[in-house]
Amino acid sequence: MKLGPQNSSRNSAAEPPQTDPVILANSDESGKRGKKDNVTHKRKRALRQEVKEAKRMKEVKEELNSIGDELKQFNAALIPYILSKMIEIRMGHRLLLQMMARQDELMVDILDAIEEDDSVKVDDLAQILFST
Repeated sequence: MKLGPQNSSRNSAAEPPQTDPVILANSDESGKRGKKDNVTHKRKRALRQEVKEAKRMKEVKEELNSIGDELKQFNAALIPYILSKMIEIRMGHRLLLQMMARQDELMVDILDAIEEDDSVKVDDLAQILFST
């Protein structure tokens, strides 16, 4: 004895299959449930990722521009300093050359004094050297 409705071939052919309207809305032609939603979700996720990457690239670009501006300001301040130091070095070099020339002149004066007078003493040479 069977309880409940009986499935006979004539009864099942007359009724359409029972399906949930939500399942029908989320399925595509092939009958696979949720495939469109999955693809749409992946596309949205990919777009969100691209937006994040674009924002990050924009931030990096702004940061690089900021660093470039700082370097320009640093170079603008550094170049005059370097030039002034180069001038000081050149002036120091020139002064050193002048001192060397003066020393050469003193040596010539000393040698001339020795040639003129054999009685030139070391004390006299020291006075000549330290008088200038």
